[in-house]
Amino acid sequence: MARTVLQGRNALVLGMDTALGRTCAQQLSRSGCRVVLAGRNVKRLEELADQLARKGGEPSIQPISSKPNDLYEAIRESRERLGHFHYVLNALAFDYESADQRSRAEALSQRADEEIAAQVMEHGPTKMLTLWPADRDTPPPIRPLAWHGYMILGPVQRLDAETPAQLDATGTLHLRAGSIGDTVAFLFQLPPSARPGRIHLEAIPSPDRKGAA
Repeated sequence: MARTVLQGRNALVLGMDTALGRTCAQQLSRSGCRVVLAGRNVKRLEELADQLARKGGEPSIQPISSKPNDLYEAIRESRERLGHFHYVLNALAFDYESADQRSRAEALSQRADEEIAAQVMEHGPTKMLTLWPADRDTPPPIRPLAWHGYMILGPVQRLDAETPAQLDATGTLHLRAGSIGDTVAFLFQLPPSARPGRIHLEAIPSPDRKGAA
């Protein structure tokens, strides 16, 4: 495992019932983070924790629910057990199975951001990225968190494969990347002064999928 600035740091990943959350948790674990896997499906949490542990990671699990009080207690419990969270990845906005559940998932995501801000401020600096769908209005970053940005997932504009990172007139940073997990790990390694507000991520398809309909 290549040593990075993430080595030995604590990371909380919310939304382990989504493929996005699991992918990011796997990459953060490979980068050396002690990862808390937070989600509703305990069996799925245990299976991923076992997988990461077999690869040398130090995962732990934290079941959560959609109830406000339960969410607060889950975050508090995991922070007290592990210590200060240096990094938080919030994928809860994508944790829904039907259109009726979508708004509730987005509200839960925002509530989780607020709980993180309220509970970690006194314990030290935290970097937090919230995954957000491109077809929804992006909420403002949580003010108490000095380093909080939204990663916008979905087509905003088409970029050529050779196009470097671009900062548009709205302040959105447009990135192309092969893996969202790699991108999250890269962004968490940015210096504190490089705080992202909005990042639009457009993934480059793998070689065997390029040109596919």
